[in-house]
Amino acid sequence: IQVEISVSSLHIFVDLPSRSMDRSISDSNRAAGMSTHLKLVQQECHFYFIGRSDRRVIFSAIADTLDEAQQKFRASGRPDSDALFIIKTQTEIYLAQ
Repeated sequence: IQVEISVSSLHIFVDLPSRSMDRSISDSNRAAGMSTHLKLVQQECHFYFIGRSDRRVIFSAIADTLDEAQQKFRASGRPDSDALFIIKTQTEIYLAQ
């Protein structure tokens, strides 16, 4: 009887090295520094409501403004007092031309 076993391992790291990033640049400075060859194709604001008692996301909504997101939160049947924090994220997708 002959048995042949071959084992190989490959490690690929897909996470970028962490670096500190200055996010304090104003929108006007950011727009001035962008190439004129980019076209904004999608923009989205997402709001995450963090619970007061369990400190996890209890509701999320895509909305243009905080007021609109809060209206959606209230329409879901939750009182304002359920949320301790509201986190807003913005995503912009550009087409390089």
